[in-house]
Amino acid sequence: MITRKQRNPVHPSSNDAILSWLDVLTSMLSLSESKRMQVRDELEDHLRSRVDDLLITGLEEHQAVKQAVSELGETAQLAKVVTNAHTHTTPRRRTMQTILIAGALAGMSFGGFTLINNTVGTNHSSSASGAAVMVEKQDDSSRMVELSIEQLPTLMAFDEVSRAFGYTLNLDTLEQSVVSDLQHRPVDIKGTFTLDQAIQALRVQTLQYASVLHAEVGNGSVELLTRDEKIRRSISTRVFRLREADKDAIYLARETLGELIEPSADMRWVSISTVGNGVVIAAPPATLANAEQAWGLIVDLHAEAIDAQRAQAESLNAKRERASEEERHIANQRAELYNLQREQAIETLREVYETVRAEMLASEDQLSALSRNRRDLGIWTTRSGHEGGLTKDEFNIQSLQIDKEERMLSLRITEAKLRYEFLRDSLIETEYASMFENLPIRP
Repeated sequence: MITRKQRNPVHPSSNDAILSWLDVLTSMLSLSESKRMQVRDELEDHLRSRVDDLLITGLEEHQAVKQAVSELGETAQLAKVVTNAHTHTTPRRRTMQTILIAGALAGMSFGGFTLINNTVGTNHSSSASGAAVMVEKQDDSSRMVELSIEQLPTLMAFDEVSRAFGYTLNLDTLEQSVVSDLQHRPVDIKGTFTLDQAIQALRVQTLQYASVLHAEVGNGSVELLTRDEKIRRSISTRVFRLREADKDAIYLARETLGELIEPSADMRWVSISTVGNGVVIAAPPATLANAEQAWGLIVDLHAEAIDAQRAQAESLNAKRERASEEERHIANQRAELYNLQREQAIETLREVYETVRAEMLASEDQLSALSRNRRDLGIWTTRSGHEGGLTKDEFNIQSLQIDKEERMLSLRITEAKLRYEFLRDSLIETEYASMFENLPIRP
């Protein structure tokens, strides 16, 4: 059984870390007020001198203070050594030597219960009050220990409970203000408890810290931490990926994921970013579970969008193919119509050509006939005065008529030749053009 006498809560005399630590130590000394003040003065002189020495070596002030206090060893054990030293009326200098020797024997512990490093050292075989604590190594989840603590500062009570179950107390992650407050808040715990029950019994007495103070047991220590720190430690990272997703789709997925989990998540502890074709989220387990469900919905929506895009693309391709087929059909129809019209035009050209050629030949025949008529007229003229001959007037009239007809026929023949030559050249050009149209294009 652990039995502690009631002590008055200790209130720090200053925000100075050394003075705060001295407040804790002197409150644990079983000495008169005058001797406590004497010890306090001696220790303060020693610590500040040691801090000055460490500052010269290049340490920062908070590091120098931490190391100077740590060199004195675990706080409760140090208080016991000092108390024994003064009980035996050890001179002042011997008291300081005893303290330093105790610190060395403690292995220069950096786990002492202090306001500097916020940890407690290794397991001890006795409590601060001297009552023996037997620790059996077994399953701590079911092991029961009888505890009796009255009006002990909260952190000292946590220390006693931790050591009763064979653990050290670790306060590394607690803020200094929380540590200082819990150091002076008295608590009671009596009865038989498991470790979890004892921790819970202490937590409920921390008033405003009850909902934010947590304890984790493992690796030989009981660590006190705030809810924020507990959440921070629970954060892990997941990578969600989308198939067939471009940069815009990934960005949209990231924004959608944030919107889906925001109503049920504390976004202070959530980080969402994009990497390649994936979305990276860092968050506590509960938020990650919600994110996984939300991502499943996003994946389904993305798959539907991909399918819709694919169907739309296929439909568009089909429309384009139909349009191309219609264009080819129209082009073929136009080509057929063009060829037909061309053949008709060529046929018409050939008919006109033949007609003009026939007219030209006919005019030439008529001109030849007129030439024969003129010759025959000359014959009739030589017979003038004979039976059947022409008079001079008749000859002149017929000769003028033949001249007129010859001029008209000559003009008609000339025009016909021009038309004939034009139509002939057009036919030849058209035929050759058709031949070249059927030749393959030169690469």
